[in-house]
Amino acid sequence: MKSPKLFQLQIIKTPDGVLTPIYKDWEGWHEEYSVKMVYHTSIGPGISKGPILHERRSGMMSCISGDITVECMHKDKITKYNLSEGDKKYVLVIPAGTPNKIINNSETDAALILNLPDKAWHPDDEDTIKFKNWDEYKVKYKNSIDEME
Repeated sequence: MKSPKLFQLQIIKTPDGVLTPIYKDWEGWHEEYSVKMVYHTSIGPGISKGPILHERRSGMMSCISGDITVECMHKDKITKYNLSEGDKKYVLVIPAGTPNKIINNSETDAALILNLPDKAWHPDDEDTIKFKNWDEYKVKYKNSIDEME
């Protein structure tokens, strides 16, 4: 299984502000990743979302505003990825089958995240498994996978 990858985004100053391209199909860094849906989600101050698992859908996530950390579990190890650092912005590619938890580090401001998955959500195939915490993931999901192997 591939591991999550973090890429620094180019920030282009314009006369009106800044432009931050998230995805260009001709760039090679995303290894021909194919966007099938685009959505944004907000996370309130001090709130975390997840862990959540998409077994068949990869994500490409960037923070539009706020201070976000994404925890990803890969090979039984949790790695933290900051989607912004000062003036720098990043995009995180999360492979299908990689559980992740999104954390708003601010106690006062909501955060806005943009996600560009490679498979669109559909009510007949949600491909979304939610857990209360990492321990629940390990007990309910990880242990059942280990037993099947």
